Amino acid sequence: MQRFKFRLQTTLEIAQKREDLKKQELAICQNALREALEILNILQKQNSDLEEEFEEEQKKNLRVGTIQIYRDYITYLKKRIQEQNELIIQLTAVVDQCKNELLQLMKDRKVLEKLKHRYWTEYQQEVLHEEQKIIDEIATNQFILKEASEK
Repeated sequence: MQRFKFRLQTTLEIAQKREDLKKQELAICQNALREALEILNILQKQNSDLEEEFEEEQKKNLRVGTIQIYRDYITYLKKRIQEQNELIIQLTAVVDQCKNELLQLMKDRKVLEKLKHRYWTEYQQEVLHEEQKIIDEIATNQFILKEASEK
């Protein structure tokens, strides 16, 4: 009897490689999202610290130029925070898409693995059936030889 050979083994290996690549891509996307969130936190902290400082400075006598500098920088930080929020929304969408694609690739691979397992089980049953035939034939031959030698 021939050795077991899964005819879709190459397809299964390609599916596994695609899944591995998608896992790497997902990790990269998640890291980018994590970094964007960290930057957002830094910007928000800078903004809140600057607003507190500006409130404290307003209690003192400030020149118009200094007030304008504070306002301009606060406006700049708010714009950066808004841009960072938009980036986070985009990165979140990319991460979700990667997750969905990865789930589909995992399903495809599992289907192939189940098919391989089913073929393997069928192959084992065939091997056992062939072995049983051989054992039965040997037993029959031994019985015939024993009967023939007793006569």
